[in-house]
Amino acid sequence: MNRKIPLALLLGAVSCHTVATTDIRSPSTIIKQAPAEHWRSINNDHTLYLELSSGRVVIELNPLLAPNHVKQLTALAREGFYDGLNFYRFVEGFVAQAGDVSETKMVKSANTTVKSERFLTTKQPLTITSISGKDG
Repeated sequence: MNRKIPLALLLGAVSCHTVATTDIRSPSTIIKQAPAEHWRSINNDHTLYLELSSGRVVIELNPLLAPNHVKQLTALAREGFYDGLNFYRFVEGFVAQAGDVSETKMVKSANTTVKSERFLTTKQPLTITSISGKDG
């Protein structure tokens, strides 16, 4: 059997295959290109600013979804509890956990625990702004 024919067919098939590329845009480009209707005002009372070495991260808390957790996070942030703490667990697209793994930092005025709000029910449907896709 002539082995040159299958190799030629394989090379021909590979050369016909084109790789789809996606236009990956930087966050600054996405922000510059976003039309006005894609923006909305946020409530400063429910906003946390996380300063990282790579820049600022803005976190908007949802008091309709977890009111007691929003109160707790806000109280802890205002008393400086999170200052200097590290992220110890990160799973892309799922969770970023930070806190005092040494358990030596004292809570000053916030509660030490908060009951779960996993099954919160509301009289009216909640409005949650969905962000499609990944950053970039």
